Amino acid sequence: MGLVSNRFTITAIHDGQTVNAIMRSNTTLAQRINKQSGECVPNWATTHPQVWVETDLGGKKRAAATYTWKYNGVALTFDSNGLCATDGYEGYFQKTTKTVGTVSFPAINIMKNIATISNTDNDIIEMTGSVELSGAQLPFSIALPVRVSELSASGYYGQLSGDVMVTSAQPTARVEGRLYVGTSQVNDQFWTKWYDEGTGQQIGSTIASETVSGERVARFSIADTAITDNIVLRCDFYTENPSSASAAVQASAFWEIDDETDEEKMYVNSVITDNTSSLNKGGIFLREGQSVTITGWMGKTTSTTTIDTRYTHFYCRLYDFENKVITSTGSPMAGQQPQQSGDYKGLWEVTKSVSVPGVDGSVTGGQIVVGYDYLTTTLGDDGSGVMLAATYDIFNP
Repeated sequence: MGLVSNRFTITAIHDGQTVNAIMRSNTTLAQRINKQSGECVPNWATTHPQVWVETDLGGKKRAAATYTWKYNGVALTFDSNGLCATDGYEGYFQKTTKTVGTVSFPAINIMKNIATISNTDNDIIEMTGSVELSGAQLPFSIALPVRVSELSASGYYGQLSGDVMVTSAQPTARVEGRLYVGTSQVNDQFWTKWYDEGTGQQIGSTIASETVSGERVARFSIADTAITDNIVLRCDFYTENPSSASAAVQASAFWEIDDETDEEKMYVNSVITDNTSSLNKGGIFLREGQSVTITGWMGKTTSTTTIDTRYTHFYCRLYDFENKVITSTGSPMAGQQPQQSGDYKGLWEVTKSVSVPGVDGSVTGGQIVVGYDYLTTTLGDDGSGVMLAATYDIFNP
């Protein structure tokens, strides 16, 4: 008990507030392309990332009874070998399953590079479906962005992969970091610093001084005792020892890990101005003229409406499309001044009385409102945020 963080992205809309759905991937869903050479980083034609959707009702995992995968809004079909047969996406995806505990969830493998010389904007992976409860079909829909962008010949890029949860059977999560320059992986020694992005505090550092199957890898491990519900990790990459005065961060990447053993759980609900509401852990897409109200509160793993009243302080930090922390005032800070430096750079308190779906009256939570204009001008069309809940005032512990 003490600190809990959860992340959201402002890119893709999703509906359905009865079924709790989470779209996961075993690596960062981001790819860059060198337009001169056509090479992609990383090369998904060989690494084949996997994306899957976990669904549950009342804290009990239940696989989807019906579901449809979509890419950029187009429903995908698959042949007898599980390969995508949809026009324009032939062979790009392979249908499979991902077993979590004893439940098999629908999954797809990405078999080809998404980035192309003509495609350097964000794409969307989506699933719509239903979970069966006592014969009734409860619908859900969830989406996540595939971040696609152009890469210069000399630009650095960090990539993370690893475990997305800790359980009683697997109490330690392991994450690996790889660094690229241009379209080539850095195989010289490099350094990493790891942070709890909710608090901004450094929790580890590693030196990528060894190679694994010919790849230079920075390894980091974190135990379940260091995680409450969910932790957002940030990895900063350096090409020289960070203790050197001339050392500079060359790239940063994020990774989330859920603690499936904790009874506490942070829920993040998003409501678009057209009253679309969602408890699912995916993204948010805003059209011109729209805004989204993002509300976080502490409940239990088995219940969104059993409020954990020990958490009395909520905070938020926003990032632009390059994962740089926003420190300016204005919407959605409403004139408040976020911290400008140190561990809590860009963090401001958003505690207030909020409405929670299924709960009468108000409860203590955190809330921000992000409008389309703020998204496009300040966050660069593609932003994200971290919501943090605490049992004490972290600015004055």
